[in-house]
Amino acid sequence: MTRFVEGDDTIGFAQPLGYLSNQWAVCLPNTYPASIPWEQFLATQQRLRANQYTYRDAQPGAPRVGHALLQGIARCGRCGARLWVRYRGAQGERPGYVCNTNAIELGEPRCQEVNATDVDPLVERLVLQALEPDKLALAVEAFAHLTRERAGLDHQWQLRLERARFEAERAKRQYDAVEPENRLVARNLERHWEATLRAVEAVERDYEQWQGQQTTVLSMADRQEILALGQNLPALWHAATTTPADRKRIIRLVVRDVILDRTRAPEQVWLQLNWQTGATTQHWVPRHVTRYGERTNVAQLRERLHALKATGMQDQAIAVRLRTEGFSTGTGGPFTRGIVWSLRKRWGIGAVRSARTQGGQWPDGSYTLAGVADLIGVHIRTVHTWIARGMLVPKQAYKGGPLKMVLSGEQIGALRDYVAQVRRPRRAHATGSASEATRRVEAGEGSRRPPHQRGAERESHVDKPCVLPEAVHTTTAAAGGHRSVC
Repeated sequence: MTRFVEGDDTIGFAQPLGYLSNQWAVCLPNTYPASIPWEQFLATQQRLRANQYTYRDAQPGAPRVGHALLQGIARCGRCGARLWVRYRGAQGERPGYVCNTNAIELGEPRCQEVNATDVDPLVERLVLQALEPDKLALAVEAFAHLTRERAGLDHQWQLRLERARFEAERAKRQYDAVEPENRLVARNLERHWEATLRAVEAVERDYEQWQGQQTTVLSMADRQEILALGQNLPALWHAATTTPADRKRIIRLVVRDVILDRTRAPEQVWLQLNWQTGATTQHWVPRHVTRYGERTNVAQLRERLHALKATGMQDQAIAVRLRTEGFSTGTGGPFTRGIVWSLRKRWGIGAVRSARTQGGQWPDGSYTLAGVADLIGVHIRTVHTWIARGMLVPKQAYKGGPLKMVLSGEQIGALRDYVAQVRRPRRAHATGSASEATRRVEAGEGSRRPPHQRGAERESHVDKPCVLPEAVHTTTAAAGGHRSVC
């Protein structure tokens, strides 16, 4: 149906009439020959309205090719509005359901956003379970029971319509039977007749609204087709030829809408499935959290990080310990050294004071290289020389970390005896200055000599066997890659 609209230059054009058939003032179907039957026209109009994305009118819209299974049937559990679908990522691989209605219309903050990867697998599993052959038969029987109830309610509506029309017809007969001379009586009867006609229109409007809220009636052929489909549905669902739009159509056959709410509990999403049969089921699913503030164990993680750092552990060791204890990052991944450092800076957890200011000894009893040098009474370069020769084997928790020396009392005594031995004057024909140079080279202090002298002295001692006592050789092997050559 079209209407003629006059323009400014008196040239008219036709526009489609934007009113529904139940809003027309006069409707006389099958009066003139038509291209399609009246019933087919109504079915087409209803299909077109269902394909429109009018969320306020509870229209889910046509299923599209996106991977979000609840497109068009997801509702916000806070405000009740339809949820929009948003695809994130370069290829749209992360779909989500967003409540933007109040933000767009009222300028208010966004209600919520739910990741489709959290709720879609559960909905898929529930739908496939509901469409199993035995459960499908029960659902069809329950649907038939609802159909019988609907038939009883429809009969009651028909009685209401019949009574309203009878009252309107009787008022019409009374008005027709009055004499024209009785104007006062005629006006009263006319008002009564108009009131009964308005009552008939109100009942018809309520009846049409009730019909639109009812489910579709299944015939016997439809039941047989549904039961046959239940036998092959899992294979059909996972087939490569089945598109996301096909899966959405299957879901809409059994699910009317799904209510989502991610604000009722931390790290969880509450959802309610409203089935086409009228039944409702409520479920909880874990939610993918990307912020530490939304996690339930953030206080426990912070306390644990404080405790581990207080023991003197480095960031790499803390990351390994947190992984073994079951902690995960804000995105659900494993902890790394950089993430631990970032959390310490964010939460104000400072580094442990260096062991150099604590007498050269770490809290676990091991020594730094400077601490070993002070303890034995040599220069720190001598300690580096011993490590290069394999005379000492330090520990290293991770690459780039500090070196730690674990020494017992016997090992410390053996090192001091060794230093005293190489410092003892020798009876040689060389002069005193040569003896002093020999002592410095044997003690590892010849690195202060000029390069040409250090090279000559190193050649004279390159084949000298290590006379360090056996107690020093048993130092625990380190993670730093050093090995003993004695």
